[in-house]
Amino acid sequence: MTYGNSTPAAYSYNAQLQIASILYGSSTSPLFSLAYNWGGANDDGLLMGVTDANSARSTSYTYDQLKRLTLAQTVDQVSANTWKLGFAYDRYGNRMSESILGGTAAMPSNLVLIDPATNHVISASYSYDADGDMTSDGLHTYSDDGEHRLNHVDGAANTYAYDGGGLRVNRNGNFYIYSAGKVIAEYAGGAVAASPTTEYVYARNKRVATINAGATTFHYWDHASIRSSANAAGSVVRTFGHFPFGEVWYETGAADKWKFTTYERDAESGLDYASARFHSSRLGRFMSLDPLPGDRKNPQSLNRYSYVRNNPISSSDPAGMEDCDDCDDSGGGGTPVYLQNECSMAMSCDGLGSGGQGGDSQGGDNQGNGDGGGSDQSQGPACDDSGNCQMPSSGDQGSSTPDYPWGPDSGDDSNTDSSNNNSDASAGPQCDENGDCTLPAQNKGPDVVDQAKQVNTVATWGMMVPGALLAAASIACAATPACALGAGAALISTLGVSGATLGFSGLVINALFGGTGAYSVVPSTSGCQVDICTGISSGAGAPPK
Repeated sequence: MTYGNSTPAAYSYNAQLQIASILYGSSTSPLFSLAYNWGGANDDGLLMGVTDANSARSTSYTYDQLKRLTLAQTVDQVSANTWKLGFAYDRYGNRMSESILGGTAAMPSNLVLIDPATNHVISASYSYDADGDMTSDGLHTYSDDGEHRLNHVDGAANTYAYDGGGLRVNRNGNFYIYSAGKVIAEYAGGAVAASPTTEYVYARNKRVATINAGATTFHYWDHASIRSSANAAGSVVRTFGHFPFGEVWYETGAADKWKFTTYERDAESGLDYASARFHSSRLGRFMSLDPLPGDRKNPQSLNRYSYVRNNPISSSDPAGMEDCDDCDDSGGGGTPVYLQNECSMAMSCDGLGSGGQGGDSQGGDNQGNGDGGGSDQSQGPACDDSGNCQMPSSGDQGSSTPDYPWGPDSGDDSNTDSSNNNSDASAGPQCDENGDCTLPAQNKGPDVVDQAKQVNTVATWGMMVPGALLAAASIACAATPACALGAGAALISTLGVSGATLGFSGLVINALFGGTGAYSVVPSTSGCQVDICTGISSGAGAPPK
């Protein structure tokens, strides 16, 4: 894409649709350039590091087993303005400390005491009201209205008002106009409609331009926040960087109140307005409870004060409710990516031109099922206000059916012997109101093993068998269909499981070598015979649907 000031922007993505690189400007003279490390073969959705064209700003990250950020740092620890911070949490997901561990920059630090019964901060000068809204953070005092909306900071010195939908429309006499939940204009008190103080322009849910006093400023984003801004001539007028939970690392040029992710930072309190509530970058948590409940299958989400479960590098919460409903068109249309009720920046919420599952990269143009293709709205789960989700039926998918996470080609019978009587209506798992899912029973014929058992093994649909694993199992594939008739035993040995553990008489593996899919079952009484070579297809071997 190219900005209105003629600055080109280029984005690339990896095979998991995670942002891989960002370049603003030319490769020979970039305004800024980033390369993302998601762990390569060990990619589990956690951002491990970002390489910046300015090497002193390249960063790396470490997480605990609950995917909480524990260490963040610049790779360079010697140059000016480098840093290294450690984070500690209790078992309930409360951030208890932010500690300085190295570097040369002026860094934030914080240590608080937490009441495990309420998840409230109980250090001196901190307090809450009966509804769980923080009324003092040691620096300022706060009061909320009957709907848990912050309406006063430091008494009558600062006053806020909200519209019927809960959006703040008045901050100390500065008035906001919204469209689709985004601020598009600000007005001073008494100003006429034709005279806004500031106007904002968006693209894929990101604010890409600001118009103030007739001058346009263009904004360049990384995966989370605006990192640089330029004027109409393309000259940089601001650069910005923040520490993991949003505190300012550096800011040059004209300061901006829009700092951490999509939030507006209030000068009077230092808090970030996150639509549904306020976020404290100093504490790394929200000031009031999440309006949505947590998910009991992920106990860390039951702490309704934590910011994206203490993973601010890989995730964001644009609406202050951890439901990603602010990201629903960042992939070019369709349903947003839901990751345990949080917004994963690895996928569609980066808003930089590629969708996630349900945007145009899966249900959209990149797969041929977007505009004029399949129905984007049927890609993701349908969730109610309480965060309970159900997988939709496949519906009208257009000319070609998308691949769902639980199995390939879930919509028609073209890849399976019709004698097996497969039902399109049972293409995906059936989920109850608590989000618990089971696969439906299907009549696959005597030569295809039970699908429910397959999904509970190492051979889950969509698994890829890397060449290194095949080599370790001494498996070699020739060009003939009979190449690996006995390879299953060696592969199972390498994986460390037995035929008895598998619990069925054959193993199905989606090899996907060289971009061609091979699905073949070789029934065996030993439970270990598998044909995993490419170029092999049979009616019995087609994947269950």
